[in-house]
Amino acid sequence: MNKVKLITALVVLTVSTSLTGCNNGSADFNDPNVLNICMPDLGYGTDWLYSVADGFTAKTGHRVRVEVTTTESGYVTSLRAGKAKHDIYILREQTYALVMNNQSNYSGYTPVIARYDDIYNSEIPGEGITFKEKMIDAYENYNRLNAEEDGLDHYYAVQWCDSVQGIVKNLDVWNAHGWKNPNTTDELIALCNQIKSDNSYPFIWCSADSYWWNLANIWVTQYEGMDGMFGEHGFWRAYDTDGNQYVPELWLRNGLQYALQTLDTLVKDANGYQHPYSESVDFTTAQGYFLIPNYNIAMMVNGTGYIKR
Repeated sequence: MNKVKLITALVVLTVSTSLTGCNNGSADFNDPNVLNICMPDLGYGTDWLYSVADGFTAKTGHRVRVEVTTTESGYVTSLRAGKAKHDIYILREQTYALVMNNQSNYSGYTPVIARYDDIYNSEIPGEGITFKEKMIDAYENYNRLNAEEDGLDHYYAVQWCDSVQGIVKNLDVWNAHGWKNPNTTDELIALCNQIKSDNSYPFIWCSADSYWWNLANIWVTQYEGMDGMFGEHGFWRAYDTDGNQYVPELWLRNGLQYALQTLDTLVKDANGYQHPYSESVDFTTAQGYFLIPNYNIAMMVNGTGYIKR
């Protein structure tokens, strides 16, 4: 079996082995001329991947087999257990968690996550710059990991989409009441109280598949600042305020505590800012209720994939 390559949530620009023009027949994981790709349909659709596969097959003659699943939980478990069979996995899972598990021999097997160092350092044909130089700095920074005994930075994943997440408004409900956009978190909470007084629901969410944590990261950044969040010794790289990495004290950073307090204010049942169905419906159903004006739901935390869904 080839070492597994990960493509996590920009664009699949490079795949170094073979692709089958959408041959979704039975899998043959031992055929060196077939590239097996597995991905969940997370709302962005799969047409783009089939187009990439067709183009790769037309250019190289190699076949690609794409397997689409409804969830990624099964093959994430296989990756963690060292039993993954596909060559490439497209997923949401935090890459560094999988890499650290593999490289530390956490599960008692030989590491199977392949490095992307050669891809990142390769020159893009006709452009005179490397893949790494063209990549958005924030993505390159996120994907650069120091997870091995050699003390060097390595790459184990590349983005396959550029998702923007935030608060989506139902304009039918919003315009009917004439609410104004909040510009600060305090204004957002004040708006929630106004929406309640207008016999409507500020939000709906799915408690089993929450997108709220993506906003919590923004609140941490607002308090810590860009350097405190993403800098060389920032929270995102697991440093506490004294410059110590991977220590329990990193969770005591004030930005995180303020973010959690804000999150608690918005989702706590007692405050009534969330539609009561939030505790019982799945994410797809919650999205459906949000779009129905009769449910009087003003907002939902969601992402650009919502348009496709």
